[in-house]
Amino acid sequence: MKNKKIILALALAFSLMSGVSYADGYITIPGCNKTETKDSEKDNAKEENVENQNDKKEETEDKTEGKTEEEKEEAPKEPITEKNVADRIEGKDRFESANKVHDEFFKDTEEVVLTSSEVFADGISAGNMTDGKMPILYTKGSKLSDKTSQQLKNRKIKKVYIIGGTKTISEKIVKELQAMGIEVERISGKDRYEVNAKLAQKKKKSDTLVFASGENYADSLSAIGLSNKNKSPILLVTKNKVPKSIKDYLMSLDKSNIAKSYIVGGIKSVSQSVQNEIEKILGIKSDRISGKDRYKTSVEVSKIAYPKAKKAIFTTGEVYADALVAAPVSQKIDAPIVLVPQENIQLESEAKTAFDKLITHENYLKGLNVEEKSFLFGGTQSVSEDAFANIKNALLKKELVKIYKTDRKIFKLKDYVVNNRPLSLLTQMKDGAKKVVDVAVNKILKVMKIEDKWVNLSFNGMQGWVRPEGFKYYDPNDLYKVHMTVPNIMNQMNPKSQNGIAQRPAPIGCEPTAMYHALQAKGYALNLTYNQFLDKLPMNTQNNNTGFARNPYVWDAYYHTRIMATYMNPEPMTKFANRFANGKAENISGSSMRDIIAELQNGNTIMYYGTLRWEAPRWSVNIYGKRFFANNHGICINGYDPKTKRFTIADPWYSNEITKSYTEVAINYLSRKMAVVVR
Repeated sequence: MKNKKIILALALAFSLMSGVSYADGYITIPGCNKTETKDSEKDNAKEENVENQNDKKEETEDKTEGKTEEEKEEAPKEPITEKNVADRIEGKDRFESANKVHDEFFKDTEEVVLTSSEVFADGISAGNMTDGKMPILYTKGSKLSDKTSQQLKNRKIKKVYIIGGTKTISEKIVKELQAMGIEVERISGKDRYEVNAKLAQKKKKSDTLVFASGENYADSLSAIGLSNKNKSPILLVTKNKVPKSIKDYLMSLDKSNIAKSYIVGGIKSVSQSVQNEIEKILGIKSDRISGKDRYKTSVEVSKIAYPKAKKAIFTTGEVYADALVAAPVSQKIDAPIVLVPQENIQLESEAKTAFDKLITHENYLKGLNVEEKSFLFGGTQSVSEDAFANIKNALLKKELVKIYKTDRKIFKLKDYVVNNRPLSLLTQMKDGAKKVVDVAVNKILKVMKIEDKWVNLSFNGMQGWVRPEGFKYYDPNDLYKVHMTVPNIMNQMNPKSQNGIAQRPAPIGCEPTAMYHALQAKGYALNLTYNQFLDKLPMNTQNNNTGFARNPYVWDAYYHTRIMATYMNPEPMTKFANRFANGKAENISGSSMRDIIAELQNGNTIMYYGTLRWEAPRWSVNIYGKRFFANNHGICINGYDPKTKRFTIADPWYSNEITKSYTEVAINYLSRKMAVVVR
């Protein structure tokens, strides 16, 4: 091109002297026909345009000179951002999910592999023949899945490879496929290991072998990425034996070509004796790759196979279906398959040792050179949106968000949990929301509402939201003995003097006397003597639902035995108590014994309606024909020892504290389940 420009320059110089133009290879004589001149000008313009294009082409060629073919063909890559770093591919079930993978990655293929949706081993083995060229689809064993059948029609599939014998995929399915005009080839054997060995023949020239359990799908799934990267077969073994078909396959290999052997999984999956047998057959040592769990094993495998991957594939480690259909995709796009938990990926902050930190998902993913889109196979039931968000955050080397998950084994509606650390109950399900109350460690909280990432708990009558972490299920036996001292235990029939003043007895004042004990044990009404407290009762209401029906100081045998023996029911008693307790008393009638103990272990006292002298409950009928509790008696519980299962009691019939067994209190309280708590 440069030489040509020099020649044209010389020709132009000559034309200036001679009047003859040699521009662009054309000779124009002055005085020729004008029309011809215009035509020539048009032709010259066309040629000049072609010349300019050639110049640009040569400039491009100059720039790409010395580059590889891959570098020349590679188009500018779109920057990886939160929007395009990873996509989720999912279906309503495993059949639809497999179809979606087919559509996304293998839409032009004319061949597919068909395996049973119920047998993982055949799916693992199928990876030995797919080579990233065809997808794996699922069917039920006895009938071709409707979704799979439609997929085969939609994609105009010409050939199907069935993996497994007739017990796995029936002959009826073969006939269904043939009726659709599809060629069928079955690869089968007497067991999963023979099928595996047959399919391994497809990769007989590989210099690397990967062994995994044919009984434990998790390790086999982790092995897929290692197998794909090395273009090697996955060979299945049992925990304690190398199956004959696998052994025969190994014996048929040219051992001089085998450079590497891997065993994926710990000795609980593939025993040391099996490893020894493999090494003896091959004549080389095998590297075992394993972690403390399936996820750490997966990360270990991925780090070895793809230490600096540009992208990755993620699937659940709990269900094999999604991972199996990912195998041919891993082969096609050259990416690791990373198994992840449903709730969240494993974080560096959760690692107990420096080594454990290195084999977390977070550590591996943040170390990748992410340049291309990654993929998550499976719906939110397999891998949650929170987990997916952290996968993307890790790939982008961003800070990971805290994931919360409510453990339904701990949080049960209307039951109790214990907090392992101080917390604040909040007004709404929002971090940073206004506080309802601060709760010290080792308190008992009642579960009122349950959400996936929040729980609504009640503590001492105050209710609010909190994240569901740092809790354990409430077991009274795991907690402590409690005892709230009653400063002035008063015998209603023979009360002791207070402040040098004799106190009047209250023959029918057991209920308010028990409340006096409960309030004083919590630090309320301490400035009042026994009689001063009783004098504040709303007396002689003639209605035990509005106040104290009679006078606590006056015994009325007829009223007590013929009208009613309960003088002040829990609701008016609660209202009266709150005159001193600032709203901290609550009517908890109907509570179970577990509720009662939870209140006590939170440091609260209980006033309940039991029986006089701890006798058996006795019912009678009054003059109006109504049934009433004839031997009612107010009692205060002010302590509990979970070791001895005994309660501390401040009973108005006695002058000192007494103790009663769990059984005695349960019989006495549960006869009516009427109680008021003071907090």
